[in-house]
Amino acid sequence: MTAPAAWPMLVLAALDAVVAGAITFSPNHSLATGAIVVASWAAATSIIRLVTMITQRGRQALAQGAFALVTAGVVVAAVIQVMQGSSALAFATTLAIAAGLQALIAVVATWSLPRTQMYRRDALLYAGISLVFAIIVMVLPRESIHLVGSFGLYLAVTAVFRAIAGFSYLSLSRQARMDSRERA
Repeated sequence: MTAPAAWPMLVLAALDAVVAGAITFSPNHSLATGAIVVASWAAATSIIRLVTMITQRGRQALAQGAFALVTAGVVVAAVIQVMQGSSALAFATTLAIAAGLQALIAVVATWSLPRTQMYRRDALLYAGISLVFAIIVMVLPRESIHLVGSFGLYLAVTAVFRAIAGFSYLSLSRQARMDSRERA
């Protein structure tokens, strides 16, 4: 069994952690600032996902491309919201739809993989985290501090999850290399 590539998860974990920290320690939780942060995060995530797509094959590569398209759409939506002076409902809806689409892509991309495959398990867990976030955003009070803060919380949770997954993939990859050397 080959391990999924570790570097995309670790880079995404680092990005999520940095943005979560920036949101947490920023004194400004306005919708405009939140939309700019979301757009910046989504743009960086799209670039990472596109590079990952180029370096992988098969269903995982297609999933990375789909993730990149969805997060690129978030960039466009967030920029439009900033230019139009977004409402809390529009911001919440953008976050919820993006999280829901990411969850759907994760489920569809891994549906036919064996249940024991680590990538499938991790993708489904990420889908669950994203769905919970989408629901939370839609039931939160429509105040910018709640909406922007919940996005920071979501990123903090995904940063921890992705770091654990990335280091697990790294460990499996090292073990597989050592096993192949022993057989040679």
